Amino acid sequence: MNKIKILCDSTCDMSVEKLKELDIDFLPLYVVLHDEYKKDLIDVKWNDVIEWVDKTKELPKTAAINVDTFMETFDKYVSEGYEVIFLSIGSNFSSNYNNARLAASEFDDKVFVIDSMNLSSSQGLLLLKMVKYKNEGLRAKEIVEKINELIPLTVTETALETMKYLHKGGRCSSLKYYIGVVLKIYPVVKVIDGIIHVHKLGKLLFKKALNIIINDFKNDYDNDNVDPDNIIISTVGNEKGQKYLYEKISEFFPKEKILLFDAGCVVSTHCGPGTTGFFYIKKHA
Repeated sequence: MNKIKILCDSTCDMSVEKLKELDIDFLPLYVVLHDEYKKDLIDVKWNDVIEWVDKTKELPKTAAINVDTFMETFDKYVSEGYEVIFLSIGSNFSSNYNNARLAASEFDDKVFVIDSMNLSSSQGLLLLKMVKYKNEGLRAKEIVEKINELIPLTVTETALETMKYLHKGGRCSSLKYYIGVVLKIYPVVKVIDGIIHVHKLGKLLFKKALNIIINDFKNDYDNDNVDPDNIIISTVGNEKGQKYLYEKISEFFPKEKILLFDAGCVVSTHCGPGTTGFFYIKKHA
C-alpha cells in the first residue's frame, strides 16, 4: 500500500475520535476569545462559542492556520516518506487553503492541497472517500483527481434556527433580520460554487426548514442520484433536529450509512446555535 498521509483542518466537523479511527490528522483553526487564540476542537468547542456570544453580545473572531505551521506539519510527514494530501475549508471562506498551498509549494509535488470549495461535514464526506481510495491502493495524485471530480457533486444544505449570528457577522441586513424574527423565518442555506446562498425559507416552524432538506434529498434519492456510501447530519447543539432528520431519512436510507456529528467552532461562530446541516454526494450533476 502506498505511504499516504491524509490531513484536514478542524472545520471538517467530524469528531476527533472518528478522525483517529480513520488515521487522519487534523490541524486546528483558531478562535479568539478574551484576546486569546484558542485551538478549535482542542481548547474550545461549539458550546464555548455560544456562551461567549451570549455573554459578550459579540461574535468571536476566527483565524486560519499560518504558513509556518503548515510547513512544519508537511515537513514531518514528507521526511518520513509520506505523500501528503491536505483537504482545506473552501478558499472563499478562509485563507487556510492559500496558506497551505504556499507551504506545499516547497515540497516538490510531495504535498497535495485540495480546495474543498465547501465547509463543515461536506469535507467529512470527502475525507471518507479519500480513505476509501487510499485503501484501494490509489496513489496520492489519483486520489486528488477523484476528489476534485466529487467536489462539485457534494451537497450542503443547512437549516438555521436563528438569523442573529448572520446578522452580527454582517451576512444579513438589519431589515432582513428583523423581518425574519417577526415572521419566524428559518432559512435553509446551500453552498453553491464555494459560496453560501439562501436556498429556501421555512416559516413558523423549524421543522418546516428540515422538511425542505428531506424533500430535496428524497428527490435526488428517488432519481438514483445519491452516492450510497455515507451521508452526514451535523448540528450546533440541536439534538432534536438532528434526530428528526435521522429518523425521517432512515425510513428510506440505510441507518448504518448515516453519520452524526457535532459542528465545530467555525460553523457555530457564523451560523449560531440550533444550526442543523445535512450533507451528501450526488452521483452526477
